[in-house]
Amino acid sequence: MKKNIILTLCFLLVSIVTFAGKFILIPVTETDNLESLFNNNDLKIHYYNDNYVLATADVINYNNAVVLDEHAFADVDAYAIVYCNNDYKEEYLSNVSKSDHALYFGDHFMIMKILSNDFKPAKNDGMVAITNTEASLSRSVFDYPVITEPDENIQSFISQVSTDSVMGYIQSLEDFVTRNCHHANHIAAQNWIKDQYESLGLEVQLHNFNWNYGSPYNNNNVIAIQYGTEFPDEFIVLGGHYDSYTESQNNAPGADDDASGTAGVMETARILSQYDFKRSIIYCAFSAEEYGLYGSGAFAQKCYNEGKNILGYFNLDMTGYLRPEDPIHFCLIYPTNPALTLADYFVNVCDVYFPTIPVTRHSNLPWGDSDHTSFNNKGFKGIWWFEDINCDSPYIHHTAGSSGCGNGCTGNIPCLGDIIGPSVNNPEQVTAFTQAMVASIATLAVFSGEMPPPIAPPTNCIAQYIEDMGVKISWDAPEQNTPVEYYVYRDGDKISQTSELFYEDTINGFGLYCYQVTAIYNIEDELIESNYSNESCALIPPPIMPPTNCLAQYIEEVGIEISWEPPIVDINVEHYVLYRDNAQIDKTQQLSYLDSVTDVGWYCYQVAAVFKINDEMVESALSNESCDSVPFIDDNIIEYNSNYKIFPNPTTGELQVTSNKLQVTSDKLQVEIYDVFGRAITTPYSLLTTHYSINVSHLPAGIYFIKIGDEFVGKFVKTT
Repeated sequence: MKKNIILTLCFLLVSIVTFAGKFILIPVTETDNLESLFNNNDLKIHYYNDNYVLATADVINYNNAVVLDEHAFADVDAYAIVYCNNDYKEEYLSNVSKSDHALYFGDHFMIMKILSNDFKPAKNDGMVAITNTEASLSRSVFDYPVITEPDENIQSFISQVSTDSVMGYIQSLEDFVTRNCHHANHIAAQNWIKDQYESLGLEVQLHNFNWNYGSPYNNNNVIAIQYGTEFPDEFIVLGGHYDSYTESQNNAPGADDDASGTAGVMETARILSQYDFKRSIIYCAFSAEEYGLYGSGAFAQKCYNEGKNILGYFNLDMTGYLRPEDPIHFCLIYPTNPALTLADYFVNVCDVYFPTIPVTRHSNLPWGDSDHTSFNNKGFKGIWWFEDINCDSPYIHHTAGSSGCGNGCTGNIPCLGDIIGPSVNNPEQVTAFTQAMVASIATLAVFSGEMPPPIAPPTNCIAQYIEDMGVKISWDAPEQNTPVEYYVYRDGDKISQTSELFYEDTINGFGLYCYQVTAIYNIEDELIESNYSNESCALIPPPIMPPTNCLAQYIEEVGIEISWEPPIVDINVEHYVLYRDNAQIDKTQQLSYLDSVTDVGWYCYQVAAVFKINDEMVESALSNESCDSVPFIDDNIIEYNSNYKIFPNPTTGELQVTSNKLQVTSDKLQVEIYDVFGRAITTPYSLLTTHYSINVSHLPAGIYFIKIGDEFVGKFVKTT
């Protein structure tokens, strides 16, 4: 009985300690700076940045402190910083559970009390969960290296970053359709990432953390470790989050946010895991970032509890979007305390290895946050380079076809989805972000051992269609090492090997065929295959035959009708293109066309067929040419009139023209003869007398018109 009373008293005392104090916000000032606040034993700080701290305290004696909750953590497991544009706060609050309510309104953020399991972020903004754990300032005194010139080993690592590889990782993650923490695909994506790291020979752990908030699935971080050869207890950590978010749990492809960052970390592991480094490297794929940095927060807490010596945390989150007119650049985000020296190191790396890429510094992202904050709040220095704080992807956190997409730089735009294309629109930038990661990690981890001969892939692979169902593939040899031969791949399958710098492939069917080449090196009597070259594709078209029997026929008072027969081919014709006198005039899906021409003249026609081959429109050669004319017809012209007389009519050679009109004019009138097509067939000459004789014996048989001055005065028939 006595023992039970003591246990009960102990429980009550623990409860009082756990729930004692008020939850408060204290602005960081010169007086209440971070050092002095952390040195105050009466203050339990849960979160801090350069502007304010969130803490628990019994006595409130700080300048401009704000009491957020009278009983800190008494009825909740966590509070949340919810980043939200000022003009959206009211709408957001109307959509969250009535049990969740705002404790504080800041500029583009709120501090919320989480009381429901369906708590969610605001649109495309982020959240930071504030749990009942203590934050810490950094106690690290590590001196980061100062780089003055490029190291050839680091340059070799950088050169191995493959755009195809990192974009392939992004595509694979996007293909899960959703990686939302509340969906089964999240577990599938987690296991796929785990398999990728294990295939690199790394030690891989699934780090489970206590977070459910309505999710039926266990959420795990994927942690892969590469131990150092000399200082295995000194760790460099890099990461990105693999979960994704939209309001539809079933459709959240998350290509930019954050398959792009996860892919960059995986690509870094693919390269660096091949080599030995003095310090240990931890590659992380975090879960539940979108719901408040829960995954990274749990792992940072674990590292803190274990006393891990982490020299720096490097974060990749959203690397794929670039406004089309902008150059590639890095927006480096970090709090001055504790991460300034790590940020200085990163800028030094970029100055040496990426001098053409500008780096701008920012203490925070005004509308969101990421996993580097979890490490900074446990005293581990963390930085994050981001695509653009002023113009990031306008498509994140929205499904295709929904509403509300856009930001300050794009305005409101159609929602196309966070997918490769609209949202990850610059693979070159993704590559640059990953290269900066490789350079930063490899330099700090310190390469040990000898660099093996470069296993570089061929470059400038070009596939070209040649006649008789063939494709010629050519490529350039790697510069730094000489391969013994090359493997040629078509659509992912090896089809041949050769020691030449070209290969001719014979194809059995029509379609698009894509090729890549690898280089094979003999290193210490072992054949080692390089990465793939760039991909190049060639289209093998089916026989593209033109239409036949094109026929043009004039129809009086209507125009010229053109008809033709379809080409004899095995594929359907999408439409036909009409050409008049070598100029395109129209398209039709019919086998005839009426050209409503009215001007007198001679018109020639041809037709081409258009086929759809592999989503590309291909036009055939032109059909035979067929011509017809619009004749000159004027009902006002009569054979004889009071002013002019033309005889004999018909005539075989000599034609007489008389005119009483010529007796009353002193002007010289021009005489011309026209055929029925309206073409002048004689050189103009002057009519000087009232009677004139014209020799037309050289003209072919037919109907002709006589023009005197500006008037057609009659017609005659020429016979043989």
